Amino acid sequence: MSNMLKALVIDDEILAIHLIENMLKETADIEVVGTFEHPTDALKSIKQLEPDIIFLDIEMPDQNGITAAEQILEIDENIDFIFVTAYDQYALDAFRVHATDYLLKPLDKKRLFQAIEKIKRRRKASSTKVHQTMHLNAQFMGNFVLYNKHGQPIKWRTKKVKELCAYLLHHKVTMHRMQIIEDLWPDLSLDKAAAILHTTVYQLRKELKSNEYHDPLLYSDERYSLNIDITYDQIQFSGKIENYIGDDENLLRMIEHAIKGYLGYEDYNWALPYREKNREDCKRFFEEYIRYYNKIKIKPKLWMVILEKLIELDPFGELYYKELIQYHMELGNVRKAFDIYKQLEVLLWEELGEKPNEETVSVLRRQLY
Repeated sequence: MSNMLKALVIDDEILAIHLIENMLKETADIEVVGTFEHPTDALKSIKQLEPDIIFLDIEMPDQNGITAAEQILEIDENIDFIFVTAYDQYALDAFRVHATDYLLKPLDKKRLFQAIEKIKRRRKASSTKVHQTMHLNAQFMGNFVLYNKHGQPIKWRTKKVKELCAYLLHHKVTMHRMQIIEDLWPDLSLDKAAAILHTTVYQLRKELKSNEYHDPLLYSDERYSLNIDITYDQIQFSGKIENYIGDDENLLRMIEHAIKGYLGYEDYNWALPYREKNREDCKRFFEEYIRYYNKIKIKPKLWMVILEKLIELDPFGELYYKELIQYHMELGNVRKAFDIYKQLEVLLWEELGEKPNEETVSVLRRQLY
């Protein structure tokens, strides 16, 4: 198997591209598979070229290199970035997108080769790492809980030890210490946060070792990762609705997960975007469920439960109220239908100064007359 690493170079200055290319020719196991003056052009070729390393300028006319790196990581999170720039004020931003190194122009050949060697060492360590066979179970819906091999929740020395464990397990990739500090201790000075991180890492490693993990936390090139096999409880709200027909048990589990939310009971600011995405995925899935059964004119057993969940996810979604009112009217539960309508009426008036639309009102009229 070849150890050749494939590289891309992205820089709006053609001379800078040629300089990096010429330097890389002196490295036998680096192949430049593409050069681009515009990040947007590079983005279109990532999947096809499958680079291992990207040399990326930051200050470019059409797009900032940090933003470009974030978009590239969405395509392939395993790519290593070496930022090459004339400005030093972007260092922290660079490490937020998992930069391996940050080189200043004019480029120093020795520093470039050191950055490449750093990537080679880490990749070699990752490829030869022996995976341990013992699995732990992790709960991310609601509270974060890590269960040991006996099925007992691991007790944490401090809340930050628990949060660091959740953070590293959530990301599933090596995380730079600067990114961890920014996400877990954003309000502290760098020196103080670095000291607390060191202590927290020590305590996390000690706790996992006490649960029979002998090398649970890896550290290389200022990056941390957890070396443990985990089974996650997170459900993906995806797939065709037809696949869930009659599978009430799985749907009930999905509803339960939606109620708890992704790390929904934890005060982790870094988890907020992921919690919101999980919430939106859940909402779209249940909306598709409602559309599907409306189309085939069937009201399944969990119809009411899912409508109530959609109202919880989107309290101003009048369509869900209308469907629920109609459902109860069809069953002859007139009092319940009016209670739901009144709930909607009060909410819209107190929060928005509006009344339910005529279509919702007409559902009550059609069933009564």
